[in-house]
Amino acid sequence: MGTIGAQNYGRVRLLARARFSQALPSGGWLPVAGILIHGGLLTVCTLILGGQVEEELFAGLTLALSGILCGVALLGDLAPILARDPAGDWIESQPSTPTDHARARTLVLTVVLGSLGAGGMLPVALLGPGGSTWLLPILGALQALAIAAGLLMVGRIAGRHGTGFFVGLQTLLLAMLFGGSFLVLEQLPHLTTITEIPAPWHWLPPFGLGALLGDSPNWLYAAPVLALAVALPFIPASESEVPHSTATPMARLLAPLAKGIEKMFLAPSQRAPFRFIQQALPAERDFAIRAWPLGIAPLALLGIGADPSTLHGQGLFALVAFAPAAYLPVFLMFVPTTRTPSARWILDTSPLHPRDEAIAGRWAVALRVILPLQSVIGLALFTVLPGAQVLMWCLASLLTAGFVLGMSWNANVPFAPLSTDAVDLGGAFEGGSGTLLINALFVGAISLGVWHWNPSVVTIAVALGIFLAASRRIAFRSIG
Repeated sequence: MGTIGAQNYGRVRLLARARFSQALPSGGWLPVAGILIHGGLLTVCTLILGGQVEEELFAGLTLALSGILCGVALLGDLAPILARDPAGDWIESQPSTPTDHARARTLVLTVVLGSLGAGGMLPVALLGPGGSTWLLPILGALQALAIAAGLLMVGRIAGRHGTGFFVGLQTLLLAMLFGGSFLVLEQLPHLTTITEIPAPWHWLPPFGLGALLGDSPNWLYAAPVLALAVALPFIPASESEVPHSTATPMARLLAPLAKGIEKMFLAPSQRAPFRFIQQALPAERDFAIRAWPLGIAPLALLGIGADPSTLHGQGLFALVAFAPAAYLPVFLMFVPTTRTPSARWILDTSPLHPRDEAIAGRWAVALRVILPLQSVIGLALFTVLPGAQVLMWCLASLLTAGFVLGMSWNANVPFAPLSTDAVDLGGAFEGGSGTLLINALFVGAISLGVWHWNPSVVTIAVALGIFLAASRRIAFRSIG
């Protein structure tokens, strides 16, 4: 009997190790980088709020920050831990029982998510006020498990629309992270006067859990979170992404412009890779879920202080207008991502020169990323600023983005387009040879210079035309 038990344990351990290697490709059994990031941010939060606000409110605010960070991680780098293993059919055909698989999955989810939530809250428990903060790491772990269960349920309900929903959700979480932090700092004097949490707040999961630290714990508010945490092992993993057509409304809207780019700015050998990349890249879930929120959400930082009636506010609006160029390294880093890297051999064995593919890739990013984002920002700025000024800023941003594409492509695109699994690319701020900060400073200086210089729309339009003509000449001269 003991031998059988040991064999069962060995099978569970092997299955768990395989799942750990899938979820944490860097090795190990714990998301160390995520824990350090969470712990660092929550330490700062604790040093600011500790002793300033009531203990129950302190617990709710720190748990809210922990929940946002866990949600962002589960939608990004830790997303594979919730997905069904691509080799699941092969693994399940091995001499192991369904119970072994269930135990291995439960072990991995509990260790990775529990350590992420608990590890982030550990500094809060050590540095926070009150005698009951030792419960916070436990509550943080339970909250992380509950968030994972909620994402699994939502993903199964959303089906083929899950990618778009999760992109919007991650963008919202990042906006809450940036905007909420500033809001808490702004309202800190008011928060210090709160002695009792308003009743409606308790229905928010972090404050529901935080209510357990009060003088009279109310388990009713915490029950939904606890129920989700307990139910996580019984919720099936999310299925593989449902294939869908690339003929989206955005693709149809940009189709005439795509044809114009093919005919005017690309050599014949560059048109096929351009057509392939610009249609396939937006359909890659990992590109959408990782790149778009990281490029859009930080704009909330500028939106908080931007005021068209003040000189300072107008300067912030100018920075917003140049955001597509500033965040280009984030987008470029995920150009190689794909769910099917093994299919890359089709392109590698074709008579396609890497230089032609790079030129095609740059135009594809310009069409499917820079232009839509610039258009959305421009339309938003048109509602609060003079149209001529906004048009000049947007054209100058497009011109700057063109220079950044040409100068930083090799540094920020480490592999060929659509060739690499997302887990092999790292986080959005780990690659690109550190060019994200350098590029942000470079583009920021240009935006402030354009804001102070305030050239005419005609001047910027002529400069953009010269740049496009030079780009066309470079593309056609690359044939060799």
